[in-house]
Amino acid sequence: MRCSFCGKQEATFRVEQTFGEEQTVHWVCVDCAEMAGLLTELPPRMPRPAELFEELLIGGEDGVEEKVCPQCGTTYRDLRDQGRLGCPDCYTHFHQEIDALIGTAGSAYSGSLPARLESLKTFYVDREALREQLRSALDHERYEEAAHLRDAIHIIDSQGER
Repeated sequence: MRCSFCGKQEATFRVEQTFGEEQTVHWVCVDCAEMAGLLTELPPRMPRPAELFEELLIGGEDGVEEKVCPQCGTTYRDLRDQGRLGCPDCYTHFHQEIDALIGTAGSAYSGSLPARLESLKTFYVDREALREQLRSALDHERYEEAAHLRDAIHIIDSQGER
């Protein structure tokens, strides 16, 4: 579609004007939009959720980005982007940041599962949780609770055999 004003270039923007009940639509190219003052500075891009959490964990972008290893000059940004340290001193200099990055790397999925996998979750995850509770009950000599947990584990095991 051609620009509504110059008619020469391809339109990039759709501009809607509303006056009361009447609405007009104009298709505008970049050059005409700049001349009309329609292009203002774009808002900054929204940070990804991971970036927001990283800022919270480490203490904000400003403090982290300025951190530089005194031995080799590696910055936190280099570490985060490349996944490598520049020298052995980087381990001690960036230890908090490394812990935060490693802590988020292998976290377990906690969302919902498809129905066909729900039985596997019960068999593997819930069964292991029950076994831990059983060990704890036996360690603390809560034998009635341990018997109930043992029975629950047997039920899960018998369902898993099917």
